[in-house]
Amino acid sequence: MSLDWLPSDLRERGIRFAAGTERVLSGPSRLRPRVLLESRDETVPHVRFVRLAVPLALSASDLAALADKAFGDEEEADHSSCPYLHRVTVS
Repeated sequence: MSLDWLPSDLRERGIRFAAGTERVLSGPSRLRPRVLLESRDETVPHVRFVRLAVPLALSASDLAALADKAFGDEEEADHSSCPYLHRVTVS
């Protein structure tokens, strides 16, 4: 994953996210979440990295729910409507 089109700080963040998701993806396939979402970075909150953990076609309503979870109010979000989501914190 090169992400060479991004500014260097975002590219490095994306590469760290991808590396951090490898341990989640190395687990048994039945236990893997369907979607991995980067934890919010307050310095650039309008950019979040997402990784599909399994081959998956997301419906329009799934994409809308994912966008809502990714960019909505974290404190008030009801994540039960987005059960395939797994948040990944990368340092």
